[in-house]
Amino acid sequence: GVDTSTIPESDGEDGEEDPMSENPIERLEFEIGQLVDPSTGEIPRNIKQKELAYAKQHLLPLQKESTRYGVNPNSLNNESGAKSLTTETFVNMGPFNVGGRTRAIEIDVNDEDILLAGGISGGVWKSTDQGQSWTRTSGLQDHPSVTSIVQDQRTGKTSEWYYSTGEFTGNSTSDRGAFYYGNGIYKSTDNGDSWQLIASTAQPGTSGTDVIRSTQRFTIIDELAIDYSESSGTEIYASGLSEVIRSTDGFQTFEVVLGADNGGNNFTDVAITSTGKVFAVIANSSFNGSNAEDGIFMSDDGITWTSIEPITNFPSSFSRMEIAIDPNNEDKVYFVGSDRLFLFDDSTDTWTDLSSNLGTSTEDLGTGHNIQGGYDLYAAVHPGNSDVVFVGGVNLLRSSDGFQSAGGRKQIGGYNNDNNPNSFPRYPNHHPDNHDYAFLPSNPDVMFSGSDGGVHITENNQANVTTVNPVAWRSLNNGYTTTQFYHASIHLYDLGDNQLIGGMQDNGSWGKFNASPQENWAEISSGDGSYSAITYNSLYTSSQRGNIRRFVLNNDTYEFDGNITPSDTDTDFLFINPFILNPVNQDQMFVGAAGRVFFTNNVRTSPEFGQWEEITSSAMSNQSVSALAMSVEAEGRLYFGTRNGRIFKVEDTRNLENNTAPVAITTAALPSSGNVSGLAVDPSDADKVIVTYSNYGIISVWYTENGGSTWNSISGNLEENANGTGAGPSIRSVAIMPDGNGGNYYFVGTSVGLYMTQSLDGDNTVWAQQAAQSIGNVVVSSLMVRPIDGKVMAATHGNGVFVGSYDVGVTPNINYSFDEASNTYTLRGNRSFDANAGIAYQWFRNGLQIDGETNSELTVTDGGNYQLKIQIEGKSGTGESNIVSINLDGQGPSIASITRFNPVTQDTDATSVTFEVTFDEDVIDVSTDDFQTTGAASGFISSVAIVTASSVFHVQVDNIGGTGSLGLGIRSTNNIIDLSGNDFTGDINSAETYNVTDLTPPTVTISRHEPLISPTDQNSVTFLLAFSEDVTNVDASDFELANAVAQAEISDVSVVFLNNQYTVTVSQIIEDGEIDLNFSSSQDIADGAGNVFDGTITSEETFSIENVIAGMEGTSANATKIVVDTNPSDGLFHLVLHDSFSGPVEFSLVNSSGRSIKTGAIEAYKPEVQLELDLSAEADGLYIFEAVNGSRKATVKLLKRSR
Repeated sequence: GVDTSTIPESDGEDGEEDPMSENPIERLEFEIGQLVDPSTGEIPRNIKQKELAYAKQHLLPLQKESTRYGVNPNSLNNESGAKSLTTETFVNMGPFNVGGRTRAIEIDVNDEDILLAGGISGGVWKSTDQGQSWTRTSGLQDHPSVTSIVQDQRTGKTSEWYYSTGEFTGNSTSDRGAFYYGNGIYKSTDNGDSWQLIASTAQPGTSGTDVIRSTQRFTIIDELAIDYSESSGTEIYASGLSEVIRSTDGFQTFEVVLGADNGGNNFTDVAITSTGKVFAVIANSSFNGSNAEDGIFMSDDGITWTSIEPITNFPSSFSRMEIAIDPNNEDKVYFVGSDRLFLFDDSTDTWTDLSSNLGTSTEDLGTGHNIQGGYDLYAAVHPGNSDVVFVGGVNLLRSSDGFQSAGGRKQIGGYNNDNNPNSFPRYPNHHPDNHDYAFLPSNPDVMFSGSDGGVHITENNQANVTTVNPVAWRSLNNGYTTTQFYHASIHLYDLGDNQLIGGMQDNGSWGKFNASPQENWAEISSGDGSYSAITYNSLYTSSQRGNIRRFVLNNDTYEFDGNITPSDTDTDFLFINPFILNPVNQDQMFVGAAGRVFFTNNVRTSPEFGQWEEITSSAMSNQSVSALAMSVEAEGRLYFGTRNGRIFKVEDTRNLENNTAPVAITTAALPSSGNVSGLAVDPSDADKVIVTYSNYGIISVWYTENGGSTWNSISGNLEENANGTGAGPSIRSVAIMPDGNGGNYYFVGTSVGLYMTQSLDGDNTVWAQQAAQSIGNVVVSSLMVRPIDGKVMAATHGNGVFVGSYDVGVTPNINYSFDEASNTYTLRGNRSFDANAGIAYQWFRNGLQIDGETNSELTVTDGGNYQLKIQIEGKSGTGESNIVSINLDGQGPSIASITRFNPVTQDTDATSVTFEVTFDEDVIDVSTDDFQTTGAASGFISSVAIVTASSVFHVQVDNIGGTGSLGLGIRSTNNIIDLSGNDFTGDINSAETYNVTDLTPPTVTISRHEPLISPTDQNSVTFLLAFSEDVTNVDASDFELANAVAQAEISDVSVVFLNNQYTVTVSQIIEDGEIDLNFSSSQDIADGAGNVFDGTITSEETFSIENVIAGMEGTSANATKIVVDTNPSDGLFHLVLHDSFSGPVEFSLVNSSGRSIKTGAIEAYKPEVQLELDLSAEADGLYIFEAVNGSRKATVKLLKRSR
């Protein structure tokens, strides 16, 4: 659990809100920035409906089989690359006791235990026990934006209910600024248990959430009202944008009865007396046109309307006004706006201005009346007492004298009025931003409240005790999961850990700590809940503008440890501002900001303002960081993206210093602008990263395999059009989880649900919907995965948090913390909180098992590379974790000594010697490439062998040439490090050398090189000469052929290895015979010491040429009585038979294996006539052509060799 009792009130706890809390306009601006098409600066018109329609057609779940534990990777369509999870494995985890924004609540006239309420993005919910439990009754494919609910209370009609859709301002999935379009009116005929869209109210050619082609009626509805005085038909009204709509048959047909010619987009309201008199108000802050109908109206029949002459103080322009009819005296009608309250008496046609008693507040939202630009407003009169009037806005006000005086006004909900404009304590068990109400018919002192905090109840709304909070409220958010999450977190490491925390719009940050979905969540901090995290010893929450709090685990309780916000400048941070903890070094924290990333290498010090360091550079240009991610393997690479679409990285954050400059990795392939909504790094490869953009109109999902040097789109079927335009969804979040088989699950949270693939194939990537019947098409705002047990957490903006499971095999990971006082590290492996899934552990250092270390934690006092292998009870096989490199000493290794080992004497004429190299500590990554010879003599480093542990090595030097000093040195490009990861210092404390005295001339061996066999029929052969040491002055003039063969010549001499191996090529061989390579008498070959080669050949091979393949270049030559113009050829041969051939000739062609390739006959061959033989279609190689003319026979070898 979390103990918040120690949090100072100045930090906004104990129900206290942050300054600037509950700012729907600022919040809306932030959310719009995530969505606008960068090319237009606007959200595409009707995009919500278009993307839902696109999802229905193109982003459906795949057919699959499943196991009880999640996805069975082998049972799905492998061709698609996407696999879908069974709906049963994703469970809604609540919050069971926290509700989201509720604009509609109604009590069943026949049964006061039955309540219906509507979440603004969570659909319709029904309770049959007066709010003790709830069931969602609108389907996932029904429009979720509920703005008003009404029951037909007439006898015989009470099972009929209606709800409207389309919020005018405030929703995160806003369409074109403040609009979140609905699509029609829904009706229930079974007392709210199921709902059907009234087809006539949906836009033409659509149903439910299908595409809307233009903004028309029933896309924004603020209020529904039924005339219960009409016995026939169903006379029902809807207040739309700048118009009032009337129907007499339950919206099967309808007409606009007020504001038909209005052109503005304004709030309206409608209310009806029990006798059927209708009152309406149409705002005018948006110009309604020259023939406008706006202001206040009344009608006796809903057809003919009378404009009510307003009071003198009535505003000339107003944005919203709500109506409240006094049920005790229906001649009295209240009209309330942003700073005005009027009472109209219909019986006397008189007005009373009550505005001065409303207590309007323009700065301190914690007290008085404020409607935040029309975001929250209503008025109501107590059904049993006309003097008791309620006004809802940010706060809930009650007057005991009908607002006839300021003294009769009390604040009974929303914030707690503490007379401090910088403090925002919440009213106990209530919530700011009030939208709707309901009175219990049998006892109207019992009142239900609908707000941004869900549904609450008071047993006595007239309570008038002298305390600051006179009315006692109780939450009814018992499974009413309509909360709108911005971000949520699970514990990243421990198997079966049930901790779950998250930040919600308007509702702060809450957490739960067991597996039951019905468990009550505990409030941790307030404000607009933002990013959160859980580490090995801490819990973190945040609210708007980067306000971060840290809680430290003490036994089983998290205790407040301080506000660790990096800066007190609000403009440094986004409204919902990201932060992350390093997944491996969990004491290292990064916070996105404008033009920089704040960081601390030890968050356990709870740094405050000015105590954080920064990653920054001029390339960031004050861009706000919107997403961050870090690598696991290799550890310490940070990636982050900005609100402007730029991507940066810091290659290694270990030992990170202040003012480190990031590297820009935005390439021309990526969108030129847009909001980076998510980054995810492949847990097994820090170079592989996915980045997502949330804006419409651009390609949304990108992938790199080389750390950002190049990026490729993997949006696939998430885009309607290849360039990102069209109805593809907004991508809000991304996560990568290993699948246990060497691959990954790739997840994206979108504006139309959760999607996954296991195969990335560029623009051909197929993403399949997950949990279509539980998560559905709701916005998935954040994702988090836990590889040890395959847990996937999806936080939604409207339906709470869902947790599912996937098959992942055994995929452990480890993290660590460092204790500076003791200079020790603590490594932590995955623990298990599942009684049926115990874990066995074995720790390794530098690849070697550490005897006796079989616990989940390891205390490290020696540097090295550490890894954990585990086995999980009930699972086959073992798994190896990421590697953590520990450096404890900070001092690089040096060489204590280099000594002569073989021979030990200084003077030597050997061609091979061995040095012994002793380091002052154990080292790794030592190879021949790390060494070089020094001095006048030279040699080749042929081998390095470990002698003692990893500190003494024998280094052998071969092919020694020259005379004088021969020593051993270390190359500057060496990779030698100690076990703590420190680089070699370059220091050599002592070194011995050899004195090479070379008086022996070099010798040589001559062997066949190409071909290796003899005899051969090739007309070109190559010898390999291996000298006993490096030699110089080797060229063609140094060689001759012992047995001269006609036209054969030495055509090439090349160095093969160092200066002691050479190849010598003899070509133009056109006759059979022996090719024997000798040295000429004038050769001047010598070794490095000046010893002249004396011609000593220790061993020698020659070539025997038989049936040589002859050729002609330009002129013909006789080759076994057949002349060929070009041989070898790339396929086309021209042949002339011997002049004795005449008349009929038969011919055949076989390959080198003796297989017949061609046969044929020439009826009348004439001497010296050229024959053409085309072997272009045949494979390269040797062929034999034979011609037969009577008793005469002739053959020739042909070599096809493609150029």
